Amino acid sequence: MSAQPTPEQVFLQRLDALQRDARATARYAYVGSSINFIANQNPTLVPILDRDAGFWNTVLGGMQTSSIVALGRIYDSRKDVLSADRLVKHVTTYPGIFSRAALATRKGPIYTVDAFEPRAVDFKPLQDALDEHTSLYESTIGPIRHKVFAHAGNITDAEKYEMFQNVPRADYERLSVFPLALWNALFQLYHNGQQPMLESITSDLATLVANPAGAREITFEHRYAINDTAQFLRHLESSQTSDLP
Repeated sequence: MSAQPTPEQVFLQRLDALQRDARATARYAYVGSSINFIANQNPTLVPILDRDAGFWNTVLGGMQTSSIVALGRIYDSRKDVLSADRLVKHVTTYPGIFSRAALATRKGPIYTVDAFEPRAVDFKPLQDALDEHTSLYESTIGPIRHKVFAHAGNITDAEKYEMFQNVPRADYERLSVFPLALWNALFQLYHNGQQPMLESITSDLATLVANPAGAREITFEHRYAINDTAQFLRHLESSQTSDLP
């Protein structure tokens, strides 16, 4: 009979799940959005993409679907999902995971001198922010996930189109970036003893495209995704412009 996992082991499992889903959401959302945005800013790219429109529509559709599925895993409130809510409630219940003694065991006593030792109440700002984003998800992306992907037979194409059109891009971007900030706050607390605070992360696509991350900059996944997309489209443009009819 296998032993029950410790609260710390459960935390690490759920933190890993959040990292995986947060990175997937950010990458799928921002690669898909960046393709359209960058192409609209560069008329030379439009005929290149239009030449293989079927392929690009498939890519964009796959990106959109994958991002919505990943968002569902993060914001879903069902008990059988390793959601962000279950993670935050777990650390609120077991703040001892982040004690100075536990940190000293993980990294050595030198790291505990200025380490923040949280109480349950210190996780309330994270829970409040998560609740706010979950409500936004449930009013925008959640219905699409349930009615378009889980129960597609019960909705018309016109209804699908209207649902997608009614999601503001800014809301979609906020929902895609917030999980990165949540994961980072808990990661830094666990590994470095830093007070769990949500970093303000720019999510606006136009701002990010205009101010790309530096080549060696350590940043968040959505910014890597934008850079990767921009670089690929530059290569595509330079290699195919001469082949256009």
